[in-house]
Amino acid sequence: PVLAGDGFLYERSNIEEWIWMYETSPFLRSVRLSTATLVPVRKIREIIEALVEAGAIKSKLSRSWKVRKREAKLSKARKLLDAAKLGVSKAQRILARWYFEGTNGLEKDEDKCELLAKMAAKGGDQKAKRFLGYFYSLDGPGVRKKNIPFAIYWYEQASKQGCSVSTNNLATLYGG
Repeated sequence: PVLAGDGFLYERSNIEEWIWMYETSPFLRSVRLSTATLVPVRKIREIIEALVEAGAIKSKLSRSWKVRKREAKLSKARKLLDAAKLGVSKAQRILARWYFEGTNGLEKDEDKCELLAKMAAKGGDQKAKRFLGYFYSLDGPGVRKKNIPFAIYWYEQASKQGCSVSTNNLATLYGG
């Protein structure tokens, strides 16, 4: 949702189309509107998302909201994938986490998670190094077998870059 210059809230795509066609407010025809002055209203969006997810809104609108939300997540994932292919380590790290968690339109995929996290870490990303330490310290269903030497290696790499969380995790792994 966005707030327009006439003081009303609109769904962005709908009001942009209206402004393109008429250049005025749908409610106050004397008020000229511009797409450049539309302001996103995050709190309203969060409330709508909560109502849709809770099932409080049951209609064609909630279905289309869910479809648009999924499409937006997939679009963001595609952009990150493009950036990751270009070697942007932050994008690689974020995608690794999404594959690890199976979020933002991506299915859980441990192999892709590990590959992307290693690419980001080799690119110097401290958070990716810490994540790999965490990744290799895990043991449980749906996770690779624990590999403490790898966990220690990656925590040490992140620690060398000043990551205090990695330093603490090293102490825990060493039994301290």
